[in-house]
Amino acid sequence: HDRTIRAMAHLPESVRDKCRLLLCGDEKIKPFRELAAACGVERNLIHLGAHQDIPRLLQAADLMVHPARLEAAGSVLIEAIAAGLPVVCSGLCGFSNFVRDSGGIVLPEPYQDADLLDALTRLALNPEQLAQMKEAAIQYGAAADFYRRADAAADIIERG
Repeated sequence: HDRTIRAMAHLPESVRDKCRLLLCGDEKIKPFRELAAACGVERNLIHLGAHQDIPRLLQAADLMVHPARLEAAGSVLIEAIAAGLPVVCSGLCGFSNFVRDSGGIVLPEPYQDADLLDALTRLALNPEQLAQMKEAAIQYGAAADFYRRADAAADIIERG
């Protein structure tokens, strides 16, 4: 979350004032609140805690930002795409191929703060591009077979 908070702090003020960063989960929020305060975006950070209705939140959001340092699987990316939510993620995220294939943005590695800021700024200043990404995610999510991963792995193992 620190990468996203820092990027949010550097967005143009007119854009930043309209943005909210929703954090869901049981993680310890204090360090992120402190960073947001130090970066001047504390009012943009909303911690929802553990939340039971993630699909509804995904459908209500405009963009998922997931610039992870290490993410072996990245199931949350699949959930976002299945909900029709455009995604920006780091190249280290597992399932980043789904993000790329669904019209999302996979940040180059090694990660640079400037790449995330550039992507977020471009999307914030170009709502048409964000709308196109959303439509691409909806179409991809409707056609993709996300649910066959275990079967596909078993097929590969059996073929040896």
